[in-house]
Amino acid sequence: MEEKNDIQLRRILLIANANSKWVMRYVQKMHSENRTITLINDAQSELKEKDSYYEYYRSHNVKVLTINDSNLYTRCLTCISYINQMDDFDVCHIMFLSSYASLVAKYCENKFRRIVANFFGSDFYKASSLMKQHQKMMLDIADSIIVPIEKMKSELSAIYPEFKDKINTVYFESQVMHILKNKVSISDNSGNILKEIEEEQIVIAAGYKGGAHQQHEMFIDALNNCSKDVRQKVFVIFMMTYGLTSEYEECIKEKLENAKFRYVIIKEFLNDEQMALLRRKIDIFVNMVETDAFNAAIQESLYCQSVVLCGSWLNYPVLNEEDAYIIAFDNEKELSFKLEDAITRLDYHRSRSMSNKAVISRIDDRRGHVEDWSSFYADSRTCHQNSSSDELYLYLLQNAKMVNERNRIYKDIMELWLRKRLNRLTPVSDFILAHQYEKIVIYGAGTLGELVYQEIKDMKADIIVCDKIAQFVDWSDRRITNLDSLKEKCPDCIIVTPVHVFEEIEKELAQKFIKSKIISLLDILKNY
Repeated sequence: MEEKNDIQLRRILLIANANSKWVMRYVQKMHSENRTITLINDAQSELKEKDSYYEYYRSHNVKVLTINDSNLYTRCLTCISYINQMDDFDVCHIMFLSSYASLVAKYCENKFRRIVANFFGSDFYKASSLMKQHQKMMLDIADSIIVPIEKMKSELSAIYPEFKDKINTVYFESQVMHILKNKVSISDNSGNILKEIEEEQIVIAAGYKGGAHQQHEMFIDALNNCSKDVRQKVFVIFMMTYGLTSEYEECIKEKLENAKFRYVIIKEFLNDEQMALLRRKIDIFVNMVETDAFNAAIQESLYCQSVVLCGSWLNYPVLNEEDAYIIAFDNEKELSFKLEDAITRLDYHRSRSMSNKAVISRIDDRRGHVEDWSSFYADSRTCHQNSSSDELYLYLLQNAKMVNERNRIYKDIMELWLRKRLNRLTPVSDFILAHQYEKIVIYGAGTLGELVYQEIKDMKADIIVCDKIAQFVDWSDRRITNLDSLKEKCPDCIIVTPVHVFEEIEKELAQKFIKSKIISLLDILKNY
């Protein structure tokens, strides 16, 4: 990819997570090209000396701006104010299309000669409807749109055919893959990671990080249902070095109390060398994640010729095109059957998996990598223009006020609830018992929904958590139901936790659930 007129494109505004390894690789490449970078930290926590890349940014004069404000819209307004006081930039590169990044870049459009919008994965597949609206503002003005896999390119083109010609694919190649590909010598510095594994045991990796969406419980039940002879042959590694909450960890540990196999949960950070060593020692990798673009773990596992079992709901067209050998399963029962077969006939499946290394190499060779992001900086205009800044400013201001009002109401709720709990009162439980409700819906899977659930989860009632957007949350031990699925449940009572928009939600629900009691959490707390 040849750069055009790039000699002048030196000043870059980067909107990204300052502690991302991908961002660090990009920053290092930009410094090798003598470019100057100002980094707007998309995370809300300021970098501290102990953070991974603090020293690099400090010593290389990377200005990092972090704005800590729970109100998205006031955070945007504050950031916009800072950017407008800076000199103009040659390039604005957004890595991860959050609402924050999209709104800020849109408002400051006239400060940039070129804008690059860079999807990471979850910002496309798990974006809320509101986030998608904000992303559309960004995509309208972006000169280049970058996605990490061909599948996402076709999906994005289908949604926005008008952007088809400016969508490009740049691959997220991990440093672990770099070590594996280049046959870097790895010393066995894994410490205590693998000390429990006996030489003859078959090593299985279940998932690649923490979080309910990894569906570890499905794997545990599937392996428990395998024969005793099979279970005795294996040692399972649960990789949970990131994305793990204390609630989910407790849930999995409780589930593993009945495990009929040996295992270890790895939570401590592993460096790239340790991870590469571990990948080489894994015999079977099981991928049960609910949704996925093309995670690094499956690529590394295929390259290392591990036997890969993968949920059939995960679609990897690029692997299908290359005839990669993957064992697909539809559900827990089928996973149990195919897992037993993979363990019992490991040599056969290993021989079939030998071709996967070449598959990943071919895919890798025809793609750009993270370091190639700057190839899309070819200058095509003198500067961007922004004709809707007043309209967008009003939008940000109005929403900032609305969020502040919501936060005020939520603060009042938390104070009221705390006072009740200090007096040993359980208002939500008392409300349910007073009316003898047996089928309860908690509407809203946010913090208040979690608190309601924690108070009533041990009651003898059928409890359903419903949310318009969320499919799963780390605090819940069950999948979140959407509004359409809720129609079949016929609940006695629906407790609405987004109290700041209760009237709007009540109106919508009342049309669908005529016999259900629909009540605001605030009303319960005031009266019980």
